[in-house]
Amino acid sequence: MMKATHLILGIFCAALLSACNGNTDTKTPPPGSQEQPLTGTDTCREFISMDTANLMIASYLQSINANTNDSDLHALVIDADCLREYLNDERIAKVKVMFAHTLEYVNNGGQNQYVGYQSDKLTVIVAGFDSRGDYVYHRQGNESTVLNHAVPCPAQCPPRGTASYNLLN
Repeated sequence: MMKATHLILGIFCAALLSACNGNTDTKTPPPGSQEQPLTGTDTCREFISMDTANLMIASYLQSINANTNDSDLHALVIDADCLREYLNDERIAKVKVMFAHTLEYVNNGGQNQYVGYQSDKLTVIVAGFDSRGDYVYHRQGNESTVLNHAVPCPAQCPPRGTASYNLLN
């Protein structure tokens, strides 16, 4: 079970990193800080080949019997414009992707309840952090926000095009 969770996170992070803006500058702590900088030089070099990605994706899908089980999570889809808007903040050195229950599931009595990989009950929260390890929030009015609204696939998979398939092609 834990291996599948790590694989999902790895696949999602690879997809998330493909949206990076190409900025590979090293982020440094403020003057006088004792902390080590978090470098951004390796961020966009973490790409993998399509064949390697397909091997990893197929392994996960086979582990959950994706051919016969349409309720387990195959993928999560995040709006690229929202992601670009958030990552446009140059203070963000790295991004943390956290698994979460959907708000609908929590509000309907599912809080703190194990759901396995049920696609309609899981999402991710995306929060950037700076070179000191402090979260960087997106401002909407007076509110500090982070990126959500990852939609589950199956349920809300792209209906057409190559992204409608489970593997890359």
